[in-house]
Amino acid sequence: MALFGITLGAGTKKALRYLGYVALGLLSFALALQLTFPYGRVKDRIAEELSKSYDVVIGGVERGILPGKMILTNVSIKTRPTQASQVPTLFYVKRLSLDLGVLALLGKTAKVDVEAKIGDGTLLGTVSLSKDRIQLAFHSDALPGASLPLKELVGLPVIGKIALDLNFDSRLQRNTVDWTKVTAHLQLACPVGCTVGDGKTKLRPQVKRQNQAEFVKDGIEFNKVAIDKLLARFEIKKGVAKVAKFETVSKDGELFIDFEAKLEKVLNNSQVAGCLRFKPSESLEQRDYRTALQLKTTGAPLGPDNLFHIKLQGPMREIKRLGVVCGPGAAAAGGAAGGAGAGSAGRPSLPVPAPDQPQPLPNLPVATPPAEVPPPPIPPPTSTPPPQPAPAEPPPPAPSTGLAPPPATEVPPPPPVTPAAPPGVIE
Repeated sequence: MALFGITLGAGTKKALRYLGYVALGLLSFALALQLTFPYGRVKDRIAEELSKSYDVVIGGVERGILPGKMILTNVSIKTRPTQASQVPTLFYVKRLSLDLGVLALLGKTAKVDVEAKIGDGTLLGTVSLSKDRIQLAFHSDALPGASLPLKELVGLPVIGKIALDLNFDSRLQRNTVDWTKVTAHLQLACPVGCTVGDGKTKLRPQVKRQNQAEFVKDGIEFNKVAIDKLLARFEIKKGVAKVAKFETVSKDGELFIDFEAKLEKVLNNSQVAGCLRFKPSESLEQRDYRTALQLKTTGAPLGPDNLFHIKLQGPMREIKRLGVVCGPGAAAAGGAAGGAGAGSAGRPSLPVPAPDQPQPLPNLPVATPPAEVPPPPIPPPTSTPPPQPAPAEPPPPAPSTGLAPPPATEVPPPPPVTPAAPPGVIE
């Protein structure tokens, strides 16, 4: 027998026959495994794990042609608000293709290739999970912003095409991510422009004080702010997370973000330092005065750069937004200053002081007090004459007898004294 001009001997024919049997057996096993694999239980397990943090609904599951291939359809994931003022965000995936990577399991590594159909965009990615490591890689050139969970970050829906690039690599300790050892980056871009706000959704700030909650309980009316171009890059390396690049072009205003966090093993314990600077444009005031007024009346002060400032600081689980002008050199303790601003010579930043160390008071000029004026001398006390005794009261009149009293007689004066004669003179 000649095959492609090659004559096969009896031994070769026998070996090829056995090899064909083996290949046919493996193919039959793979098809049988794919047809009998309990993908329904896999779907339920995925929903169970996601339900710990989200409300999850998976419409159905389909089997792929190759072993380990499964498709989840009509997947909806909804966030759970932690405060009464929060509105849940719905993330919907029309079709989610998963390749479980059967061959990768032989090396004790679970590898899943992801192809998610989100609106009219597609998200491609890979998830690799081993005993002590997790790796994520996702990419898309055009995802509908309204279908992404950006509302939790911005507070308003983002409409437009979003380009996304994500890489995440971390070691695991007891199946937990140690954020001090994470290397990652996330880049978002609006290459053809996008819009913040849809003119219907109200802005609901997250507040804790009761009086503030009552003020914003019905939401704040917010129309639309157009962004002509956006490029933002967030990086994590060597225990520090920061905004490495933030560039915006908009006719409706200016926006600069400076952000840095010193990461701890538990992400929510990480300390944050940052600054937001923004300003609505005159064209926005002319087109939509109410929206421009909302941006001006946030309580943020106007800084020396003629921009409104909001300072960010505190732990990640409870970042405080303070209406103060952001100072230079903002960085978390132990890290270099980070963040980015478009077209700014110096990035706004704010140091986070140690909680137990009082800050020194500024050196202010001390005014010299005026010399004391001596009080006027006290005049000497004036001597007061002793009080005169009151005149004696006249004796009461004698009782009347009906007779006139006798006239008073005059007492004759005493006789004059005759001087004695000197001795030797006889009178």
